[in-house]
Amino acid sequence: MIKESVLDVLMYLFDQNSEADQPLSSDQAVLSAQLEKAGFAKDEVDRAFHWLEGLVDTSKWPKRFERSTTTRAFADEEMSTIGPEYLNYILYLEHIGVLNVELRELVIDRIMALGVDEIDLSHVKWVALMVLNNHYEDDFETEWFEEMILTDPKAEVQH
Repeated sequence: MIKESVLDVLMYLFDQNSEADQPLSSDQAVLSAQLEKAGFAKDEVDRAFHWLEGLVDTSKWPKRFERSTTTRAFADEEMSTIGPEYLNYILYLEHIGVLNVELRELVIDRIMALGVDEIDLSHVKWVALMVLNNHYEDDFETEWFEEMILTDPKAEVQH
């Protein structure tokens, strides 16, 4: 069975990592072979690794973001790809303290890097969780954020 998108590859890796008693191999060649054996196309696997590199490469981000009282203006491409309702949800996550300014920008960057035509709330939540899991080492904080994102009744986006 061929799976279609980089998002499928990333979700598969995330699920495998969270369910495994042992961490996934850090050897990209080994992981690539495992993913291809699981039915993922090589180009999607390569795109997924590129996406993950963008998640951990924070060199393009300022060393420290100050708490901002300014308004974030979204680029036309962000508005058309992510959509105003999901951008508002990301701002909501920032407002309730789940994301800071730096993580908000990383979530937006990683959503844009998915390269998918349509974004839905599950994509936004999933990317936010990936960013948070990568940023925080404390399991308690990560679990609290997961709980906030996955179960917050105010997090439902109206269409």
